[in-house]
Amino acid sequence: MRYRRGKNPEPADIEGSPLLEAAWVIVPVAIVLAMFYYGAKGYTAYTDSPDAYLTVRVTAQMWSWSFEYGDGVFSDTLKLPAGKKTRLIITSNDVIHSLFIPAFRLKADAVPGMTRFVTFTPREEGVY
Repeated sequence: MRYRRGKNPEPADIEGSPLLEAAWVIVPVAIVLAMFYYGAKGYTAYTDSPDAYLTVRVTAQMWSWSFEYGDGVFSDTLKLPAGKKTRLIITSNDVIHSLFIPAFRLKADAVPGMTRFVTFTPREEGVY
C-alpha cells in the first residue's frame, strides 16, 4: 500500500551501496574459506600416514575381510595393540564394501581399483 502506483506514479531509482555489496560478498567468502581450511586440516590429520605407524593391509571380498600385517601374517580378524598409531590400507577385490568400527569412530569404503588410507589410534584394550 505504501508504494502503490497511485501514490508514486514515477518510481524512484534506488541506488546501491558498493561498500555494502562488497561486504555481502567478502564476509561469506571469508567464512567459507575458514571452514574449508579447518575441514581440510582435520581431514589431512585423519588420512595422514607416516611411516612410523603400524601398517595393516585390509582387503574386502564377498562375505569376508582379510587383514595382512607388516610381517606377512594374514588374519580374518583385526588385532591391534592399544596405544599404537595404526594405518589401514583398504581395498576391495569385487564390489564396494564398508569397514565400520564404531568404537574408533572409523568408517571407510573399500572400492575396487582404489586404495584408501585411514589412520587411528586404539586407546583401550577390548573386543570391538
